Amino acid sequence: MQTTCSGTLARSKPFHLRASYHKREREGIIAMMKTPNSLLQAAAELEQYYQKAFPAAAPFAAPCFLSTIETTVQPLENGRYFVVTGDIPAMWLRDSSVQVINYIPYATHDASVQTILRGVIAKQADDICIDAYANAFNACANGKGFQDVTHCNPSVWERKYEVDSLCAPLYLAHRYWKETGDDAIFSSRFQQMLCRIVEVFLCEQNHDQSPYSFERPNAPQTDTLSCSGRGTPIGYTGMTWSGFRPSDDCCEYGYLIPANMMACIAMEKAADI
Repeated sequence: MQTTCSGTLARSKPFHLRASYHKREREGIIAMMKTPNSLLQAAAELEQYYQKAFPAAAPFAAPCFLSTIETTVQPLENGRYFVVTGDIPAMWLRDSSVQVINYIPYATHDASVQTILRGVIAKQADDICIDAYANAFNACANGKGFQDVTHCNPSVWERKYEVDSLCAPLYLAHRYWKETGDDAIFSSRFQQMLCRIVEVFLCEQNHDQSPYSFERPNAPQTDTLSCSGRGTPIGYTGMTWSGFRPSDDCCEYGYLIPANMMACIAMEKAADI
């Protein structure tokens, strides 16, 4: 057996009194990270807009816009950035891409935003190279996460294979490159990630030849794959197989059409890169 590792919103102080430095604490690492000035300015402008257009929502505009940068982003070593997903101390490839993608326009004129986005993209490339079948990762190889019956890696929090998890980082990297013109993200590690994604998509066109399996003992049926972790038997269609949906629930049938559509666009973006 193999294993791997409500309420109402409120603001405590006016926006202009908010601190620009915030303490990040994850996995025993504490770091002070400055919120980029361009994001603070954008948040203030957003709040001013809502004060005129929709006053009831104005108190929440800035906190919502800054939530990702202030509560989920953590600097790591080697220029990488870890983006925690919600209240779970792990970084989902899909979620982290969407969490930071709206900050891309500010990277065109703010070097600090550019540095953060570069670091997120680099972390995603590292993670996919570690295990392209995993959907969520730890900040470091600490062995935390689900104890499932699948291939073991201490850097992995959860190893539910979802096609969209390999697509989202490509969407993020491509948009970042197109809007900033910054090609520094295209490192040898990034190229390795691209090759690995293509390998997995091609392999999973014939899932019966795939090395991937996943079982979660004593779990709801939606959290595990049937047939000894291989999933429902399928035939060849030319599409690429996915074990789980973006909801992290298992696919009843392996060819998830929306995910395949996303993969087609992701491969177009990879070709453009």
